[in-house]
Amino acid sequence: MKALAIAALLGLLAWSNRDLIPLDYQFWKRSDSVVTVQNNSDQDIQNVGVMVWSTPHPLGTIPKDGISRTRGPVTVLRVPPCLDSYMPSQPPSIICFGDSLTAGFRSPTREDPLAEDAPYGGFLQDRLGERAVVKVSGVCGELTADMARRFLRDVIAQKPWSTVVLGGANDLGWQLPAGEIFRNLRTMYQQALESGIHVAAVTVPSIRGDDSYVPGRYELNALIAEYCDKNSIPWVDLFTATAEPTGRLAQPYSNDGLHLTVAGYQLLADLLYQQVFERLLSKRDGR
Repeated sequence: MKALAIAALLGLLAWSNRDLIPLDYQFWKRSDSVVTVQNNSDQDIQNVGVMVWSTPHPLGTIPKDGISRTRGPVTVLRVPPCLDSYMPSQPPSIICFGDSLTAGFRSPTREDPLAEDAPYGGFLQDRLGERAVVKVSGVCGELTADMARRFLRDVIAQKPWSTVVLGGANDLGWQLPAGEIFRNLRTMYQQALESGIHVAAVTVPSIRGDDSYVPGRYELNALIAEYCDKNSIPWVDLFTATAEPTGRLAQPYSNDGLHLTVAGYQLLADLLYQQVFERLLSKRDGR
């Protein structure tokens, strides 16, 4: 009897501390559990499935902003923090971020009085095809301080695979110091990197019509290049690519001396594809 009493006491003690037992051995908790998968992307995702204790649970197609659930008897529900490995690979997204040079603003001419916007992001999408989805977030007239204020909302919160940052031309027009402009750009570079987003920088193109605004561009672009080289950030030298030997913005790439023509925006897209995204995407695809 004494032995039975001791055994009962030990059993009661173990049961009162049952939650301290590793989950894998809590057989009494075996029950149906529900796995919920939500699609927060902007497109439908097909052939989705999750693995629970080595058992596949196909969920089929989950529409954008939709939810799918599966139920099954499992002892412990383990869903990995990232479901990407259980989903078919989706094209990575790229956000082109900046001011009017990102929005693709073009000044009207007699031959083209409407001069519709021609963002370089559209030409980059043509180059990338189905390998990536390019989005444009450009606001005309913005200073880099304005860009930095909306960067968390319009880039970081969107969780893109990569972002291209081009800004500073308007700041220079207001004769703001190159160091101040660069600090705003650096903040955005760092926020992207800290969020696991590939960031690519672009130097500010030159200007034509008032040479007094050219030295500031040299100073700002030198800061961008130095920082990017030191931190292994890819960057495109749009200034050199679109400038005459004199340092002025070349006529074929701008009809107003400040904004780019279709040829200028096309050139930027080509440079980004050749110098940045062809390599990054090939590395991502394991080529």
